[in-house]
Amino acid sequence: MPIYRLKPSYKDYLWGGNRLREKYNKNSPDMIIAETWELSTHPDGNSLIVEEDGTEIELSEFIEEQGREILGNNARRFDDFPLMVKLIDAKKPLSVQVHPDEAYAREHENQHGKTEMWIVLDCDEDSTLFYGPKRELSKEEFLQAIKDNTLTDLLKEVPVKRGDVFFIPSGTIHAIGKGCLIAEIQQNSNVTYRIYDYNRRGSDGKKRELHLNEAAEVVNLSPVKEDFDFKGHTGLSSSFLTDIIKVKDKPKFKLIDNTSFAFLMVTEGKGSISTNGQTIELFPGDSVFITAGTGPIVLEGDMECIEVKIPSEKLLEEKPDGQLKIGIDLGGTDIKAGVLTPENTVLSQTSVPTEVVGGINQVVLNMLEAVRLLLEETDTTLDDYSFCGIGSPGTIETETGDVVYSNNFNWEDVPLGRFISEALGLPVEVRNDASVAALGEAVAGSCEPVENLVLITLGTGVGGGIIIDGKIYEGFGSGGSEIGHTLLIKDGRRCSCGRNGCLEAYVSATALIDRAKETLNKNSKTTLLDFCGGDKSKITAKTVFEAADAGDKAAGELLENYYNELAEGIANIINVFRPQEVLLGGGISNRGQKLISELEKRVPDLLFGGKNSYQSKIKCASLGNNAGIIGAANIR
Repeated sequence: MPIYRLKPSYKDYLWGGNRLREKYNKNSPDMIIAETWELSTHPDGNSLIVEEDGTEIELSEFIEEQGREILGNNARRFDDFPLMVKLIDAKKPLSVQVHPDEAYAREHENQHGKTEMWIVLDCDEDSTLFYGPKRELSKEEFLQAIKDNTLTDLLKEVPVKRGDVFFIPSGTIHAIGKGCLIAEIQQNSNVTYRIYDYNRRGSDGKKRELHLNEAAEVVNLSPVKEDFDFKGHTGLSSSFLTDIIKVKDKPKFKLIDNTSFAFLMVTEGKGSISTNGQTIELFPGDSVFITAGTGPIVLEGDMECIEVKIPSEKLLEEKPDGQLKIGIDLGGTDIKAGVLTPENTVLSQTSVPTEVVGGINQVVLNMLEAVRLLLEETDTTLDDYSFCGIGSPGTIETETGDVVYSNNFNWEDVPLGRFISEALGLPVEVRNDASVAALGEAVAGSCEPVENLVLITLGTGVGGGIIIDGKIYEGFGSGGSEIGHTLLIKDGRRCSCGRNGCLEAYVSATALIDRAKETLNKNSKTTLLDFCGGDKSKITAKTVFEAADAGDKAAGELLENYYNELAEGIANIINVFRPQEVLLGGGISNRGQKLISELEKRVPDLLFGGKNSYQSKIKCASLGNNAGIIGAANIR
């Protein structure tokens, strides 16, 4: 079981209230719930893992039992668990305080330092917080203001609203104001130096301890900078990487690879998380721990979540140098994916079943599984990549990456590009699969550069890709080059698109098989059945070619018609585009030169101007299954 529910450790500090119980159903015997430590291995408050059978175990013990591998590769640079996540209910204002950095805390407290961030989940209309000084302060001004009880006059008081995010590096003077409900993501530390506490008294009747000497040594007296670079994320430090995930109307997909575990907490709404047959229902305040290497997960429902991971060292660099590309060729039977260098060398490739019958969620999860396998095989992380391209069947809205319509998948308005981009955290572009394969052939398929070509794929359906001046030609608006759905014979055979007489209805492998079965029903003398073991359901295009090669007359007539109809379709394409090359791909192109020879005999006479016209070269595509992978990776 890779996903586990978490139960928090509770804290009843004097400034807490009841909002965590009321809003998030937190269950504590204490009347006051100031904080819940949702993700913690700190000895001052361990959160609990809930096993499938309901058994509860401290998170630190769970990690020890399971092994640190469940934390992921990014955790290897830490001696212990590096982060903590809390919920904080400030019914009353918290003390003005400061946290030490790593070096000071290690030397003086034997703990981590404390850099943290806040996400405001709820607040009163007049709620504020203190966030660094208004201006540069001297040490003397700082200490005198503490002595005079005027420190808050020198601090920047910020009005807050739900959704605000504040990053608080160690050394920053700060305080959460009354009425704030905060999610705090921080280093794994419980070191706080109080500077000012409104002269409050603890349960023992004494004023709470201040830590002025320590604070003076670690405080940063400059205003907080406002240009933190979180590399596109909600928050980023050496110990934590934070994102806010909103799920509504459409599912959200994530890839949990072996780089880091993931912590997920629902802050609004409800929904579910699923992976590998495991589904957990989620409600406001629920938290889960997802082990590293879990693979693809899907979030569904209407909810807002906070996700926290451990960042990679590469992401923390000033300029991550991700150069590799991912190319995905989404087929009706299999998903093929590969890793490419900038020079288009294929470093690794893999294939997984598409499982169209499982619906869009299953297909996307399988695509992400293919990516996970590639990362594992190449020992890379997503930080090593700059882009992912996808070739998908159907009509594509190129601006958004939506599959507007795919008759083979029975899809309409599927935001495929968004699904994959959100899951991988990479730029993703989607194009029609045949167009992508054509681009692959243009980029890497010919001995010499080809700027203008047309690819016709002869498989389950008939696809088409047009490359003009080295780029995919798609015309105006969404779509792809649907060569298979150009008209060959008016009122002809029924096509999968719903029209009659399309090229696909005559020259796809499916069409050839259907006509072979019709021939069997009409002709008892044909030997077609002998080439498929006597089982009509096992007839393939290859069966027809083998029977014709063996001299079967009916099969020969089938292929004669097939060659004539395919030649007509190719001539139409050449008359319109005059490409340098017409390439044939798909399963039928395995016929190779025998297929090309038949077409070379027929096509010239069908062209405008006949044999005196420009003669495009007709060839079989050379990249095979790699065409879609290479083309997808080169969309941008």
